[in-house]
Amino acid sequence: MTQQFKVLHCLRAPLGGILRHVGDLVRGQAEIGLETGLVCDSTDLNARSAELIAEMAPSCALGIHRFPMKRSLGFGDFSAALQVGRIAKACGADILHGHGAKGGAYARISARKSGPLAFYTPHGGSLHYAPSSLAGRVYFTLERLMEFNTSGIIFESQYGMDTYAAKIGAPRCPARMIHNGISEAEFAPCPAGPDAADFLYIGELRQLKGVDLYLDALARLNEKQPVSGHIVGSGSDEAALRTRAAQLGLEARVRFHAPMPIREALAMARFTVMPSRAESFPYVVLETLAAAKPLIATRVGGIAEMYGPMANLLVEPDDRHALTAAMAAMLEAPDRAKEDADKLAAHLKDRFLLRDMVTGIADFYRAALERS
Repeated sequence: MTQQFKVLHCLRAPLGGILRHVGDLVRGQAEIGLETGLVCDSTDLNARSAELIAEMAPSCALGIHRFPMKRSLGFGDFSAALQVGRIAKACGADILHGHGAKGGAYARISARKSGPLAFYTPHGGSLHYAPSSLAGRVYFTLERLMEFNTSGIIFESQYGMDTYAAKIGAPRCPARMIHNGISEAEFAPCPAGPDAADFLYIGELRQLKGVDLYLDALARLNEKQPVSGHIVGSGSDEAALRTRAAQLGLEARVRFHAPMPIREALAMARFTVMPSRAESFPYVVLETLAAAKPLIATRVGGIAEMYGPMANLLVEPDDRHALTAAMAAMLEAPDRAKEDADKLAAHLKDRFLLRDMVTGIADFYRAALERS
C-alpha cells in the first residue's frame, strides 16, 4: 500500500505564480490521497487571489490558516515562524513545505526533530539579489544556515538550481529539480476575441517585471501607427505605471485591468509581452505558450528551458530597442508569429505536465520520510 501523509504548504504573499503553484500542488496532492493544507499572510490579498484560495478550500483537509506576515525582514519573523510551527503541530503535518524566501524560512525555523520534515521551494525570491549587495549577503548567509534544518530543496528549473549553487553554494541537503507543470486542458488554443487589442501584459505591476519597458515600446510604435495594449494585474508600482502611461500619451491606447483568469486576459489581445528583468520559472509564460499565443519574452530565469530549441526567439532583458523591434516584427508578420507559437505549444506538451510535477514532488517527500 502506498504510504500517505499530511502536507502543510506555507507561503507569505498568496499572489501570482507562487499561489498558482501551491494551488496546483494542494489539489494534485489531494487527488493522489495526501491530506493538504495552507498557511499564508492575511493582509496581502487581491480579489483574484481570494477566489483562488476559495477554490483550494475543498482540497485542504488540514484547513487554510491565515495571519499577518510582514514582507520585510524583522524580529516579527520569529514569532510568525513559531505560529506556523504551532499550526503544523495542531494539524499533525508530516511535511511542512515552505514556498518563497519567507515561506521557506518559516517552514525551516519552525521544524523540529520531533515535528514535520521541512521542504523549501525558492521561487526566485532571495535568489534575485546580487551577491555583492548587503541584502544579498544577509539573505544568502541565512539560506546557508537554514540548510541544516531542511529535508529537501525543490527547484522549479535548472536555472534556479544553478543560481542557488553559484550564489549560496551547492546544497548540503537533498535537492531535486522538478519543473512546474500545467494540466493537459491548458494546451487548448486561445484565439483573440473580435475586439482584441494588439498587445497584452499580464502579471505583477512591479519594476522587476519590466512593464515600464512595455509602455515605452508601445509609445514608440504609436509614433508610426496606432497600436493598442492592455495591462492586467496589480502590484506596488501600479500608480507609477499609470502615471508613466499618461506621460507617454498612452491614455487612449492602453487600458489597465484588475487581475483575472489568464485565458480571459489572453483573449483580449493578439500578442502577449513578458518584458521581465528577472524571473524564476513563470507560470504565465507556460500558460501563454501552451495556449499557442504569440509571445515576446525575455531571456531571464528558466524561460529558455521552456523555449528549448526555439530560445533564439527570446529578447535580452532591459533592452527597450530590442523589445520594440520584436513587437514591431510581430505586427508586420503575424502569420509567422502564430506559426512559432504553434511550434512552441507542441514542444511544451508532454514536457511540462502537472501530473509529473505532483508525483515528482510526492516521491521526493516520500524518500525523505523513509530516511527519517
